[in-house]
Amino acid sequence: MTGFCPEKDILPLYSKNLRRHAKAAAECAAKISRAHKLDPEKARNAALLHDFAKALPAEELDFSRKKYLHGRSFPDFKTEHGFLTAAILSGRYNVRDQQMLDAIAHHTLGTETENPYLLVLYISDYASHLKKKDTNGIIKLARKSLWQAALYTAGKKLIYVIKGEKHLYPEGVGFYNWLRTRCLKYDL
Repeated sequence: MTGFCPEKDILPLYSKNLRRHAKAAAECAAKISRAHKLDPEKARNAALLHDFAKALPAEELDFSRKKYLHGRSFPDFKTEHGFLTAAILSGRYNVRDQQMLDAIAHHTLGTETENPYLLVLYISDYASHLKKKDTNGIIKLARKSLWQAALYTAGKKLIYVIKGEKHLYPEGVGFYNWLRTRCLKYDL
């Protein structure tokens, strides 16, 4: 990410709440990534940037959809914003780290991948919304096993969606099932 600094280039565009969430997710991501000998700066940057599209005004979102998504449609902004953020970062800001872009694109629902940065971001995004003691608990689990923490997170997200009678996306269910199978098969 030569010449591009999320703190200087992106964070000032965020609302106070979005900035607080991004920083909390970044802190979680750095802690988890260090435990797995991953690049904490890469994990931190992915977390700082993952919701960038949420900071854009409507007209810029429309322009970016047309320019970067090439007609690809999503059921709603909740599922779209990660993909849109990754496309904008790649197209406008010349971010080329594919692991980071894929993690950002799929951070909401997950996807079947061996990309550890996706697991770190998926967990960190969820954990950053929790109370401090719950955040510390999931970070502790993630330090032991990224896979178990991702499975736990996916399960909690599904329970939240079902209890709230919200739309259940097949990708989220598929990700949970894939993680569960993988954890059982490889005793992770």
